[in-house]
Amino acid sequence: MKKKKISQKSRRQFKNLLDYYYKLGEEKALFEAELTEESKKAMELLSKVQPWAYLYSSSAAQIIIIFFVMIGWVDRLAKLVEESSRMENYLALFKDVYENDFDQETQDHIDSFTDEEMGLLLAVLFSMLGNLEGYKMYSQSVSSLISDAEIKFKDKEEIDEAMFKAIAVDRSVVAHPLIAKRISTAHILNDEGFLQLLTKSITRTKPRRVHALDDARIMAEFIDEAVGLDTYSVEELAEFFMNDIETYPAERGTSAFKKFLKKHKTRRGN
Repeated sequence: MKKKKISQKSRRQFKNLLDYYYKLGEEKALFEAELTEESKKAMELLSKVQPWAYLYSSSAAQIIIIFFVMIGWVDRLAKLVEESSRMENYLALFKDVYENDFDQETQDHIDSFTDEEMGLLLAVLFSMLGNLEGYKMYSQSVSSLISDAEIKFKDKEEIDEAMFKAIAVDRSVVAHPLIAKRISTAHILNDEGFLQLLTKSITRTKPRRVHALDDARIMAEFIDEAVGLDTYSVEELAEFFMNDIETYPAERGTSAFKKFLKKHKTRRGN
């Protein structure tokens, strides 16, 4: 397959995607600050949230579909996955969410939700954010990590490693049936080694991959999902990541970036 150059239009689009990702982080931080201050509105909203650990038994894509269906955006979902203009559709969607808010029809639909329905919608939203955080930390969604742990032919150490990563991303997954069963078994067997590693995952004191590459991992996922990383050469992508969006340290060099991409593709199953 002949590799393309990243056009100026694509560079602008990728930068816009990254900007929307940063805006999401800002909004998440504001919500967390409101919770810390025990904002009445934030606490009322949080009280409606249903536990979402079980949702990770669905793939990241399936969870997004559930969200779109719940807010009545089935047509938008169908348009979003059109191959011919996928990037434009992604950007139009993010613009609607972050700049224009929901249209009145969608807002009225959401406002009509019962507390139970709103609790489920928020649970789905939090599981979507958890999967996004997984891509940032490990180039894998939480759904994918739990799926790895469910594959029976893997040895116990690999199963536990997938679980520990999932827990480090979203500590609520200890309530997932598979993980709860593993923790219960470790408790019965007094498996101190497992329980100590579990504690490190929950407290996020277990060493993980370089934090400085978080934004590069999420950007690699965005580009892979929208157009495919294989569309461009390693050298073209390295230049873009290092110089245009500055998410990958230039001092690491192209050879290291090539290894970074290889790890991403391996974890994504490419």
